[in-house]
Amino acid sequence: MSDADGDGREAVTVSFRPAERSVPAGEQATFELAVDGAERGISAYESAVYVGDGARVVRASLTGDPAVPVVDLVEDGTAAVLAAAMGPESGHDGAGETVVAALTVRGETTGRSVELAIDDETEVAPVGGGPDRYTVGQCGTATLRVVEPDWDDPE
Repeated sequence: MSDADGDGREAVTVSFRPAERSVPAGEQATFELAVDGAERGISAYESAVYVGDGARVVRASLTGDPAVPVVDLVEDGTAAVLAAAMGPESGHDGAGETVVAALTVRGETTGRSVELAIDDETEVAPVGGGPDRYTVGQCGTATLRVVEPDWDDPE
């Protein structure tokens, strides 16, 4: 990927997959946190994700079997801090897109479109050690739409 800000470092994008989901109030939806453009793999990352009014974070998990995992959910459900140092058997080798975490949120308020945001201070380090970091060129958002329950749905 190109050098996003001219500092000589490779640029990556961090975003949610999918970018939009709908759930009835009280139900849950899972979003993946993906890093795009980490061609040299990922040895470590640190980020926070925030959820707007009308939904709550209920679970977060890391992928790739990190050697040092950190998952901290804020007590009121409005945010999660995610960090990992990957070991030698990391599942985060160089790839176009790498899913590093999953975030499960519960819709709370019917009729709300709730924004999920990735902290723009997110850091991602390539495999190879040293102080080198990718430039995080863009941190994406996602939307959780909290809808009326479908009482005709047999589930």
